[in-house]
Amino acid sequence: MPLDGSVAAAAVLPHVAKLAKALGSRVDLMHAIAGGRDSHRHGIEDPLTYRFLFADRAWYLESQAAGLRQQGIEVGTFVEAGESASMIVDLVRQGSYDLVALTTRGSGESTGWMGCTAVGVALNARCSLLLIPQSGESRQTQVDRPRPATDITVELMVVAVDCSVRSDWSVSMAASIARGTGARLQLVHALDTPEIVSRSPGTKARRAEAAERIVERNGVEALRYLEQTVGWLTRSGLRAEARLMRSETGHVRTLQNAIDTLRPALVVVGAHGRGASEEWPLGGTSTKLLFCSRHPVLIVQDLRATPPERGRRIFDRETLRPLHAL
Repeated sequence: MPLDGSVAAAAVLPHVAKLAKALGSRVDLMHAIAGGRDSHRHGIEDPLTYRFLFADRAWYLESQAAGLRQQGIEVGTFVEAGESASMIVDLVRQGSYDLVALTTRGSGESTGWMGCTAVGVALNARCSLLLIPQSGESRQTQVDRPRPATDITVELMVVAVDCSVRSDWSVSMAASIARGTGARLQLVHALDTPEIVSRSPGTKARRAEAAERIVERNGVEALRYLEQTVGWLTRSGLRAEARLMRSETGHVRTLQNAIDTLRPALVVVGAHGRGASEEWPLGGTSTKLLFCSRHPVLIVQDLRATPPERGRRIFDRETLRPLHAL
């Protein structure tokens, strides 16, 4: 978990604490001291200044780790010189971590919705990703004294599914978190209206009829999947519901509208679905939800940590079994 010393970056701490306790995970806090052309902006050209800054940042990480350790979480800290996103991606490729947690923005000067570190990690790190939207506090405010992490309550988790085997992987992760937090699970699936291509005149009604038949067939299969999955979750002692929606404006927008209405503590979605490209860490739906959501998003990765050789398949299919077969 990268922390740059800002109030905004530290907002991820209570979310990480919840997940770590629910999953029994170890947490590492890291801080990257910029070098090269960024060193002048941070005023660390002088070696003595660098040593003071290194000691200060190490103290800062330890002060933040103390609050997590008081909750029974195993925590490590380290400070390194380098660019934060590159360091995180390298650590993931080495297989050191299964999840990277960070906020959309830190103390950087980027003016967009998402900072450079968050974008770089999201588009390059082949691991699960927890992204917390920026809070109302200024990202420029530095944390001079450690603040205790405010506890959060995870009452509702929304799990976006496409009814594929890869959706089972994200549902299984959400179930593990729900067992540790007592959260209620809301599964959501949006039915897209397919585009029927035809250049023949006078076929608009027939195209609409064909599209409607496809939607009805998909709806039957999606409803069966949702009922089976909710049944499995309920038998496991969890509270779960499902919502099947018809999309007229695109399934991502329909999902986002449902998420905004439900206002969950966490949105869980698989990194890839049925139409996945094996060359990219994220699929289209997960990318759009990640970059547009106003709520915390957990992307559950199903790829191996290291990029494959060209021509090799890289989905970890040994782990992708239907929930109903577990």
